[in-house]
Amino acid sequence: MLSVFGCSIVLGVLLVLESKSRFDSLYTQDLPRQDAFAFRKLRYGLFYGMIGALAYSLAAWGTDGYNLSRSNAIYPWLKLGLGTWICVILAGLAGLITVMKDRGQLSVVIWVLTGIVFGWLAGHIPFEGATMLLSRFDPDLSSLIDYPFHDGTHARMVFAIVSATGIFLIAGPFLPALVDISSKASRFLERWVPVVVWVVLFIIAGGLGDGIINRPLRSPVMVMDELIQFKLDHEGASVDPKVARDIHLSALGSVTDFIDRPRRLILGDYDVTIVTVNVLIDFEGIWVKCTVLDDQPGYCRRVE
Repeated sequence: MLSVFGCSIVLGVLLVLESKSRFDSLYTQDLPRQDAFAFRKLRYGLFYGMIGALAYSLAAWGTDGYNLSRSNAIYPWLKLGLGTWICVILAGLAGLITVMKDRGQLSVVIWVLTGIVFGWLAGHIPFEGATMLLSRFDPDLSSLIDYPFHDGTHARMVFAIVSATGIFLIAGPFLPALVDISSKASRFLERWVPVVVWVVLFIIAGGLGDGIINRPLRSPVMVMDELIQFKLDHEGASVDPKVARDIHLSALGSVTDFIDRPRRLILGDYDVTIVTVNVLIDFEGIWVKCTVLDDQPGYCRRVE
């Protein structure tokens, strides 16, 4: 479902771009040249906002979902599915209004507010957002997890807000100029270079949010999945004692009887600093909790 959702967003974004499309011929053929050009600029403003939001979302939550999906995680695309549509709608409106009004001070206010909201979403979706969706669609799993939003996570959210707001404050006021270049361009590169510059800035903002918020949450899941896979790959073989110590292979000592079963992993809970993290692993109905300290496996025990 999420893949269909993502494809529909991309398709919707692309449909608002080409200035010589059938859309133009239907709606601008009877308009004066100046009005047709203004209409085209509005469409570009909408497009810039939407494509920027999509880039931000893919950097902030898409990278996270991709890595979790490769680590047998439960609901790896949850954050991307929740955050993308909100960001696309918000930034699309911001781009449209920015081009429509074309006032410097108003543009600054619009993109500062957009940056604040984007950073707020980056900070809250992995915690309250994920908890809300899981409690609604998977109550049994929701009862096993605990994602509190405390001082440590609040500080990370503030960083996400500051970074997004700072970058949007640089990019947003220049949007009318970028739109003007794209809408007047007759060559492919002239039209798309401003778009690429715009997208790169949003990717940077989303990447910073992912690094400070999502990476500490997904890394323990990836570490435990890699450890289990290593154990399975070397089943019956001799493992160098130094290698075993380095990767903390003994952490699986009490659960080796069922690690050959299909597994699903999810973040269980964490401390204030998100340094000590508990990862829950479902081995076909047998639940195991593994403690990970600073990305180093500690010990695993069965959840009764």
